[in-house]
Formats: sequence, C-alpha cells, structure tokens
Amino acid sequence: MDNRLYEAGIIAIPVRSMEGFFSPNYLVFDSIGGKTIAQSPNLETGEMQIYECLNMRYRLVYREILQASNGKAEEFEERILLSTQTLDTPVDLVPLFFTHKRIEQNLLVINKALSLFEFRGILEGLTLSVDEVILSEILNENRKELSEDEKEEIAKKYGSEPNTY
Repeated sequence: MDNRLYEAGIIAIPVRSMEGFFSPNYLVFDSIGGKTIAQSPNLETGEMQIYECLNMRYRLVYREILQASNGKAEEFEERILLSTQTLDTPVDLVPLFFTHKRIEQNLLVINKALSLFEFRGILEGLTLSVDEVILSEILNENRKELSEDEKEEIAKKYGSEPNTY
C-alpha cells in the first residue's frame, strides 16, 4: 500500500460510508489547535455535555494513486469532499486518534464517534465508520521487524520492548 494514501499532519483514518454516496475514503486530521470548553455528544448516551476539548482540524477526502498510462507518470490524487473544519474533541478522546494501532485497539469508540458526524449539503445523511480492511493493510505495512540488537538497545535505553507500529 502506498503510504501517500494515509499521510497526514496527525493521522488519516481510512473510512467507509453507506452505499449511494460519492464515498470519501479518508478522514484526515492535520492539526490540533487550542483548548476550549465546548459541548460535545456523550458517546454512551448521545446527549450533549460540556467538556474540556481540543480543536482538531480535519477534512474529508477521496485519495487514490493514478497508475502511469499513456505517457503520464503515476500520480497521487486527493479530492477534497469537505474542506478543513474544526472539531471540538474532548481531551480524553484525542489520544485515541493518534496512531492507526490506537484506532484498531479502540475501534468501537472510534466508530461510535465517527457515526456522530453530521454533514450538510451533498454529504447530508453520510455515515462514516473505519474501513477495517484498509486499516489492517496500513498496520501491516507499518510493522517493522527489528533485529535482536536493535531490540536490546531500545530495551536498555527505555526499559521495555519497542512498540513497532
């Protein structure tokens, strides 16, 4: 899998959506802004509550690699379906979005959070969830085998086995 598909300032979450829509395939989080107090849905009850939040900036895109053909070189293409928006994200949820491994480990929570996104206009009614097949491909691509010497060096330096994802 070409890593350009899932590059981002923070993370590009592979998503799938209901059929019938021009489907985005990545929810891209590029940056985190300031801290604020804001209303956000409680993931257990769905009711709005006041939380300490961080402003996460995201966009909804369709990304693909166009293969070389007819004398044209291979190209990375990104179509922006929803330009950069700010999402007030409760501080307790922010760490769940930082790596693809954390997304895999917290899939139920992430999918619940994604299902609460509400869109307007042509994207109205769109429901997002993590594309687990693509997530698995990304994780497999990013797994790195370390030599025994590298593992020992990391264990000596940090006192534990390395996280290779």
